[in-house]
Amino acid sequence: KIPNMEGDDTPGNLVAKKDGVIKYMEIYSGQKIVKPGDIVSAGDLLVSGIQEDQFQQTHFYSSRGKVIAETYQTKKFSQSLKFVDKQYTGQIKKRHYLDLFGLKMPMFLAFHMEGTFERSQTYAPLVLFEKQFPLGWYTLEYKEYQSVNREYTMQEAEKILLGQIEEYETKELQNVKIISKELEKAEGKNRYEITVHYTFEEDIAKEEKILLQ
Repeated sequence: KIPNMEGDDTPGNLVAKKDGVIKYMEIYSGQKIVKPGDIVSAGDLLVSGIQEDQFQQTHFYSSRGKVIAETYQTKKFSQSLKFVDKQYTGQIKKRHYLDLFGLKMPMFLAFHMEGTFERSQTYAPLVLFEKQFPLGWYTLEYKEYQSVNREYTMQEAEKILLGQIEEYETKELQNVKIISKELEKAEGKNRYEITVHYTFEEDIAKEEKILLQ
């Protein structure tokens, strides 16, 4: 028998994009395969786009809906206690270039500079009567510094990691609801680590097309 196509959308299933425990479902089209309380793994079929009626005629649907599940994630954040800091000596050297129609002309005699420097550049264009001309002045500033080996205290390292955790949650967990999180702290040799055990509530449904032969 020739199957009937329900609607104009491409037929498809909803499958799990990660492991979890089904909390509730909002299905608009398709046949439910799982129910609240079921444990599913990534790739499991949640909602089928294939259904047979009482006349044994096959219908294809584009499955639509939400499958909200409780999911879990363990994320480790680590910070080295040793780091290299810059200690500025106060010595600042400047070099100037004239920008003449895109050509940078040095306004100094070249010579080798001893030491370690942090380089920054500023540019001031020539502006007359609110009109900017292709002329200007580059200023290169070299700030001398020395590299000094330092160590964070455990409290400082923990503060850094808590900041990283907050940034991770803000940027990477926008589409999930954090139900709970447990922090596991560990002090190692020259490192401080925080492992976070998350419990989320999120939509795990992912559309998967049904390939018709």
